[in-house]
Amino acid sequence: MTARSNRLALAAMLLRAEGARALLDRMRDRRLDARRSKSFALLSNRPAGARATTLWVLPFALQRRRGGAAIQLLVRLEARARQEPVALLQLLPDRLRCELWGQGVETPLAREWPAPPVEGLADVVAEAASWVGAGRLHFESLVDLAADLPLAASARGLAFGLSAHDFALYCPRPHLVEEPAGQFCDFSRAPDRCARCLGATWPLPAGHQERRRERMAAAIAAADLLEFPSEYMRREHRRLFPGIDPARTRVLPPRSLAAPLASPPRLVRQPPARIAFAGAVHRHKGAIVFEQIVQMLAERRPRTFEWHVFGGGDPSLLLRLRRLPQTRVHGYYRAGDLPARLRAARIDLVLLPSIWPEAHCLVLDECAEAGVPVLAFDLGAPGERIRALGLGELIDPGAGAAGFAAHIASLG
Repeated sequence: MTARSNRLALAAMLLRAEGARALLDRMRDRRLDARRSKSFALLSNRPAGARATTLWVLPFALQRRRGGAAIQLLVRLEARARQEPVALLQLLPDRLRCELWGQGVETPLAREWPAPPVEGLADVVAEAASWVGAGRLHFESLVDLAADLPLAASARGLAFGLSAHDFALYCPRPHLVEEPAGQFCDFSRAPDRCARCLGATWPLPAGHQERRRERMAAAIAAADLLEFPSEYMRREHRRLFPGIDPARTRVLPPRSLAAPLASPPRLVRQPPARIAFAGAVHRHKGAIVFEQIVQMLAERRPRTFEWHVFGGGDPSLLLRLRRLPQTRVHGYYRAGDLPARLRAARIDLVLLPSIWPEAHCLVLDECAEAGVPVLAFDLGAPGERIRALGLGELIDPGAGAAGFAAHIASLG
């Protein structure tokens, strides 16, 4: 198939799974991403003038439609660029792209390299740092990257920092969902169990996970700064990697792009009539748990509840949710739009049934902005934040979907 045929096939699949509005929102963000990329002048020689002090490294594309770490980093770097030059290295599937822009840089500049073999990646990273004049790297994520990469950069005289938006420092499965069971592994350290889980996806040699954790511990020890999106993540990483120096850590919560809503919060209906799943539609985010909740309550309380799904994600799961009774799939929404979308749909309760301990949960902030309470598993940062801030109710993770269904049914 041609590239155009592939794009058309993907658009048709997303249209079936998410609907027309979601597809249009995706296209708008795709155009913004393309416009941003084209605004950079491609160079091969070293740029004159301003230099960046730090080169941020992101192992995937900096795109709005990716959400998560990508858009959080974009927001941070754009704010920083108003004060000083900013540099970013993106590891794309077929190439590496280094960008330099911001205060003091007359024209946004970029340089690209063909994707090197794994053993040559550190050389290109060092060359990119030299190109922008940076003496320091900051790895915004190590998803799909070798633990040796930061250490190799350090061996080339580059200081580095690390961010942990998930548990990629601890496991190649950053959400710790064990295969084939599809459940949170509870930070397993059992060698045989970890080998079975990772072996379900990758042909890895014996002892891979143990050696990887040793190298990650060495990278953490060598980092000049460790950034976490929540106090929960800082505490968990200090437990998982004993010896982390607290003085080299900081908590930097992500910022929601949602604009304050002009109208005052409406009174939420009790008992709830309109209930939503919000966030990326993936298994680790609880999409299958949501499906089970709807099925249970459709049998127990038929036609009592109206269900909504806000978020893009796995097309096969979205199609499954679309077939549920009394369920409307809204699909992908643009960053910052969720509070207004929840308010427009008159949602009474949002379910956050993630089966892994999330690092912060921007959706929780956006539900609070919309004035809509949440119901979530008592896991990770969301559990701690909901309890501390009184933003909703918590369900014992061991109760599963039945615990959600029982709690909702008890509301009236």
